[in-house]
Order: sequence, then C-alpha cells, then structure tokens
Amino acid sequence: MKRTTMLAVPAALALATAVAVVPGATAGPSAAPEETAHGCAAGHVPGAVQNQSGRALRATRAGDAWIWHNRAGWHLRLRHKGSAKLTFTGTITSNDGKPIAARGYRLEAKHGDTFTVSADKKTVTFLFNNFGGLDGLDLNMHCSASVTFSLSAANAVMNPDRVHLGKARIAAFTSPVTIDRRK
Repeated sequence: MKRTTMLAVPAALALATAVAVVPGATAGPSAAPEETAHGCAAGHVPGAVQNQSGRALRATRAGDAWIWHNRAGWHLRLRHKGSAKLTFTGTITSNDGKPIAARGYRLEAKHGDTFTVSADKKTVTFLFNNFGGLDGLDLNMHCSASVTFSLSAANAVMNPDRVHLGKARIAAFTSPVTIDRRK
C-alpha cells in the first residue's frame, strides 16, 4: 500500500506541473462543443465504414468508388480499369450543416480534375476525369451526424454494388449513399 501511495503522489505532482506550464491552458474543456472526450457528441460512425486497406483499392472494375472513415476523417476514392477516360462527378453533403474541409487526392489539373466547396461549406462538388489511376477527396466534416455521397460515372448514377464501404468493401444499399452516426 505504501508503494502505491508513494508512486501516486509524484505522478499527481508531475501531472499538475505539466498542466501548469502549458501556455494558454484553461480550466474549461479544450474540445470543440460537438466533440466529447471519447469522440463526437453526434455519435460514432458505423463500424462497417471504418478504415480501408490500400490493397483493396487495386482489385477494381470500371467505375468503382470506395468510401471510408478513420481518425483523419472521411475518404473517397474513384477508379476504373484501363487507360480510357471515364468522368466521375458528384456531391458530398453534410446533412446537419456542419462545415466540410476538403483536400484533393492525386488530382491532376492537366486532366481537368476539380472540386469546389460551397460558400456555406456544407457541400463539395467534384469532376474527375479518370484515366485508370486513383482520384479522390479527403474530407473533415467536424462530427457531422449525417453525410450523403451522390456519385456518378459517365453521366449515370453509380450502381450501389460499385460503391464499396469500409475495409470489408461492403456494397452500398442505395445510391446516393447516406451514412448516419449512431448514438
């Protein structure tokens, strides 16, 4: 018992000292209001859409999409076999109005790959001219409770069986795909 007490006191002092020397530290919570100590107050993302394996993106057919979520946020990748041009278009919407921050993934200006975030930051629209490589977006939606991916290939709505979710590459049930956080 003494050993535990002796170790607990120095650990408590070290923690108090570390907190005291952090510039700008406050007594209030440091997370954004929509976040809790264990994640988002809006709930957690369903396990079926969590994570992705780079290997899973190689086995593809014409006009496939992969959607997944990890600690860095949401990810969308689009690809087809061959080197012929296939145009992907779509929108990604934060259904509860949380702002979206977007970054392109392997986009090529010479092919006319573009995306824009709306002025209210609730929608991203994109056009990717794909020649067989991966094109995509990395998105942070700041704990949005619901997100919708509306995807098209060659001016046709993508078939849900060509939209793969998470590491297990589960086929989407519908297109567009709406994913809600669970409480």
